[in-house]
Amino acid sequence: MPSAATVRRLFGSTPLVVIVTAVGVLAGSATFLVAPADHIEPAADPSPQQVDSAKQSVDSAKMMFGLMSAGLGSATGSITSVTESAAQVFDAVDTARQASTEIVSGLESAPSTSSAADDVEQLTTAVSAGIDDVRSLSRSAEQMDELVTPLVGFVQENQVPGGDDVLAQLTALQSASREISAQTAQLDSLQTQLDAITSAVGESTAQLDQGIGQAQSAARQLDAGLTTLSSAREDTVAAAEKVSDGVGQLNGVLGTINNSLDSASTNLTPQGQTSTPAVTVDNSERTALALLVGALCALATLAIMVGMNHRPRRLRARLGAGRHANGTSVVAGEPA
Repeated sequence: MPSAATVRRLFGSTPLVVIVTAVGVLAGSATFLVAPADHIEPAADPSPQQVDSAKQSVDSAKMMFGLMSAGLGSATGSITSVTESAAQVFDAVDTARQASTEIVSGLESAPSTSSAADDVEQLTTAVSAGIDDVRSLSRSAEQMDELVTPLVGFVQENQVPGGDDVLAQLTALQSASREISAQTAQLDSLQTQLDAITSAVGESTAQLDQGIGQAQSAARQLDAGLTTLSSAREDTVAAAEKVSDGVGQLNGVLGTINNSLDSASTNLTPQGQTSTPAVTVDNSERTALALLVGALCALATLAIMVGMNHRPRRLRARLGAGRHANGTSVVAGEPA
């Protein structure tokens, strides 16, 4: 350790705060350079096998939604045209209902089976036309239900981007189609009643009374059934409009999903091309250590410098006190 005199010769003219600060900075800098930095490893990039698996999943979803779009476009053309003409179908139902009312009136006033048969033959043509139109609407609704139901199952079982929107659209189409089917479920019964009228009026004249009675009963049932079917016009037309609107919305949603899947496929890293992960350097711990060491060294230097400064003062004080004591003794020993 250097002597106090040496320290005073080296730093006697330098302010104490400069010396202390310089020592602290040098010690802290040396500590920062010597202490190792913390290296934070990033999360590992996915392996080529994982990337391949993800791309295969996206490609499978793209293919499935592409098939759905193509199947929907090809299968719903005729269905949409029929559902869009639902109002005209019910116009035919109203015409058939009016004809059935006339059949009832004609049978009630018919003098014989033969005259009633002539009237019935003319009027049942209009009724059959109305039933055929409604049956076409019912078949279209059934086709839509058969098309949509498997798609609903697929979307529910496979988690794909945008699946919730597709499921909502498919469920709405399914409900609308089934509502149409429910409203037209009595077509077979109506056709049976129409056949019963034709059969009854064609029976022999020997069974005149029985045939007329059966024809009148069947005609009344037919009239009541067509009246009930006609009353469902508003709900069924609304359901058909939902089907048409739903098809258009579903096509739009499927197009959006296809675009999203294209983007996902493009953004996936190709097989064999993995990016090198960047290593993050954390200097926080060695910075704190450097500050601590620098501060301790500065404090130690300050203490040493202060101690060295006070030591000569105490020595000078003791020497001065000794000289003063010696001078007093000499004076006291002189003769008076």
